[in-house]
Amino acid sequence: DIVSSLEDNNCKFHRIKQDECKYDLTEEPEDIASLCYESGFKVLRESLDTTEEGDEIKYPQNNRVNVVFDRRDFSKQDGDDIIFFDPPSDCNKIPSDPTPEIFFDLSRRCLIPRKGYGANVLT
Repeated sequence: DIVSSLEDNNCKFHRIKQDECKYDLTEEPEDIASLCYESGFKVLRESLDTTEEGDEIKYPQNNRVNVVFDRRDFSKQDGDDIIFFDPPSDCNKIPSDPTPEIFFDLSRRCLIPRKGYGANVLT
């Protein structure tokens, strides 16, 4: 279970059902997934924001954000689970002058942390 793994690893996350996405349009949009991504990311961003009131929000500057569209349960009638999360600390930070390979390395370390995942498991 993705959510229990995130909780076990103290990763901040936001889960939304695809059918729960909020949008303010007069017509149904063609791409619900994009709207879900925008609204879910906004909630995660606000929960992780550490800026003082009135300052510009800087998250996720130099940080990774992972998104999983969980489509494993075809019996669900309320749409797919969309889970936005902040990865574990050993694979989250992007240096200010990154090489292109850093994104592969951070993803190699961890896409979705398993239960019991520990920082610096890969050496």
